[in-house]
This record gives sequence, structure tokens and C-alpha cells, in this order.
Amino acid sequence: MNLIEAKNISHAYRGQQVLSKVSFSLKEGTWTALIGPNGSGKTTLIKLILGLLPLQSGRLTLWQKNPASELGYLEQKITPPRLMPLTAFEVVKMGLLSTKKGFKIFNKEDLKTALNMMRTTNCFKYRNKLFTELSGGQQQRVLLARTLINKPKLIILDEPTTALDSTSRESFFELLSKLNKEQNTTILLITHDIAEIGKYATDFMVLDKELIFSGTKEEFCSSEAVANYFGSYTQHIMDHLHSEESCPFPAHIHNHEHASTEAK
Repeated sequence: MNLIEAKNISHAYRGQQVLSKVSFSLKEGTWTALIGPNGSGKTTLIKLILGLLPLQSGRLTLWQKNPASELGYLEQKITPPRLMPLTAFEVVKMGLLSTKKGFKIFNKEDLKTALNMMRTTNCFKYRNKLFTELSGGQQQRVLLARTLINKPKLIILDEPTTALDSTSRESFFELLSKLNKEQNTTILLITHDIAEIGKYATDFMVLDKELIFSGTKEEFCSSEAVANYFGSYTQHIMDHLHSEESCPFPAHIHNHEHASTEAK
């Protein structure tokens, strides 16, 4: 089943084109890495999917009319105001507010759900600590627990590890991988680091206002469109995908000498 189907999506800000006729589908159970240079329209596309921006042209179909309760979103690292100090547990509980009607009162089952999710995301041990006092990696685990508490079919992450060290990033991605494989959670993750995410992603999308490529990792590794776009940088990318045996980029594409996009 496709959770998202997009057809000829275009978007502009004040006459400046940001997305141009973007078409793709997102299959349930996949982990898709959305990559592209700064200003390529990645965040704009995510905002359109989330309904944070109005659709200007094209068609965007989600698996149901109002998927809010089945869609989780984790943006880049945020820090809550210190004037409203919250414990890690309280931050996680806030993820349940969208399911509440009328008075926002938590019951015993809500508390149990929040604690169990903290165990799942390995942040239970600092449940009573103030969120602002946690390390970057710990904060992201708490925010991930808040995102996952309603068991979404799809989670969208916008460069969630930019403030983390390499060890914390690895641990964070391993957790996502477990959710993807064991719970069939669909993941759409914006990243600039193809090499790091290549170990985990099943699919890739390359966006630079237009959609350069959309498909599986194996298709990404053999795509002439990818080689044409990345030019002489292509070999470097393929050498660092951590899966050379399953990523046999053809020799004739290795040597493709189109203009490099390293500056993008």
C-alpha cells in the first residue's frame, strides 16, 4: 500500500519556484532518505505532506483524509522555553494531547503508555530529569518517544541528528531501524549525509526543485540519472554507502564526467 502519492506537485514563494512537477509514491514499510542541497525544496515538500502549507498545484493523496493520528513528525533539534521546565516524561506525555477531546486530562492508561514508549526508545532511566538538562542525544530520544506514542504509520524526520555526535547518531538510527523492521513503521527522513544513512535506508529520493530520482537503494546505485546529477562525486557516494556488495554501481557510470554538483 502506498501511504503517499504525489503527482506534479509544484510550489513557489513570491514567484520563486521551489518545487517543479514533483511526482512520487511512498510505500508502506519503507525507509526513504530524502536528499538534496540546501534550498532544494525538501522542507517545503514535507510541509505540504503535513498540511502546513497549502497545495498550489498538482495532487497529493494520503492513505486517509485525516491521517494526523497516524503521522508523526520530528523536526530539527528544538529547545523548549526554560520558563516552562518539563521533565522528559512530561514531554513524552504531550504526544497524547492530539488524541484528547475536551479537557486534556491524562488517565492511568496514558501514563502507562508514555512509560512503555520511553522504555522502547531507551530513555526511561531519565524520565524524571528536566528535558533542558539532557544531552542532545537524550533529548532526541525523548522527542522520538513523543512522536511515536500514538503508533504512527508514518514518521517524518527533518535532519534530526544534526546536533548529535557520531555515537549518538548511530544509536538513534539503530533505534529507527528496529522500528522500521520490527513494527513496519514507514520512515521519511531528510538528510544531507548519504553515506551515513545508506546503511539503513531502503529507498532514496533525490530532490533539487525537480525530482531527480525516486526508487530503491539498488535502483539508486545503478541509476544514470543519479550519475548525471552527482557527476564525478558519484563514485565517492557509492564507496561510502556501507553496502558495496549490494550496490554494484556500473563502471560506465563510475566514469561519467558530467559537471559535479559538490558545490550544491
